[in-house]
Amino acid sequence: MAKGTATASWTAKAPATPQLDAQCDLHVNGERLTDLLKKQLPKDMTLAGDWGITGARVRGPVPPTGPWNQRIAGLAGSGTLLVGNFTFAKLAVTGGTLPWQMGDGVCLINPDPSKPAHLIVAEGKVTPAGRIDLRPVVPHLVIAQPLHIMDDLHLSDPGVAAYLKFGSQALTASINPQGRLFAEIDSLDVPLSGDEYKKATGTARYWIDNFQTQLTGELAAVLSLFHSPTKTPVQRLGPVTIVLKDAVFNIQQHSLIFSDDTTLKFKGRIGMDGAMDAEVDIPMTAPMLTRFGASKSFEPYLVGKAISVPMTGTIEKPHVDAKVVVKRISEMGAEGMKHLAAEEIGNFLKGSLKPKK
Repeated sequence: MAKGTATASWTAKAPATPQLDAQCDLHVNGERLTDLLKKQLPKDMTLAGDWGITGARVRGPVPPTGPWNQRIAGLAGSGTLLVGNFTFAKLAVTGGTLPWQMGDGVCLINPDPSKPAHLIVAEGKVTPAGRIDLRPVVPHLVIAQPLHIMDDLHLSDPGVAAYLKFGSQALTASINPQGRLFAEIDSLDVPLSGDEYKKATGTARYWIDNFQTQLTGELAAVLSLFHSPTKTPVQRLGPVTIVLKDAVFNIQQHSLIFSDDTTLKFKGRIGMDGAMDAEVDIPMTAPMLTRFGASKSFEPYLVGKAISVPMTGTIEKPHVDAKVVVKRISEMGAEGMKHLAAEEIGNFLKGSLKPKK
């Protein structure tokens, strides 16, 4: 059900486009709004609570036909958007109010950076901003300037943790991650129509303060060859840079301190469908060689070198092949043996060529 007050005037002289001059306050039930916008909203997004517009004053031409966004692209004005509660997959957002301003075919969200409005997510703050370009057939949300968008979101929230799996291979193999999430957007362009969001492009970075987790699954099984399972030390994860293009999150290399002597490095690609094509670098350490029964004479040739291990599968079921790890350790051991043998031969030759006294 919708309720509100509005005053408006229309003027039209054929064949001129009708002109709107309106003031309005409008409230709409979120469930009803979900039904009205079902073609524009992502399939796993639902709205609830009180939505609407307050203090709105708009004027300008409104063509009688065409896509909804192009019909209102000629309007100019301002107001406040009432944002009710909504969920996007597992992520729950508590609503608030967002100021907006229209003109020249775009709608600015949070137009005054000195007075930003926030929404509450996982006990932290999200600051929606940018401009909605209403002129194309499919409207676009565009962020062209750097934006600090997330502050202090709790990683213990299952929705936040679920979405962040798209941002780090380490988190796809984690249980009970803890910490506080912060994020910035350098640029973003998102089509606003159903599944068109999969054509989005952008660059962002995030970091997690007081981060701690416990690795699980096949990655943990591989690491158990070298270490007993344990929680990671408390640390800052990131900053992690992500580039979004062609429905794929390209995640730049980032580090996770696994133990006092082991830092893992992750990088690779995660698709919007959850498929992974990534790798993790596991460094060779002295305790690791000892656990494999290697002689200390190998340490100068192997300690500090990394084993690059593929991570495939999906964010819900990442795959790390232990056989690949063992094979690469064997290859590195053979290489170390060659260096050791060469050094021993060199030492022998040096000794044998010394002039006799």
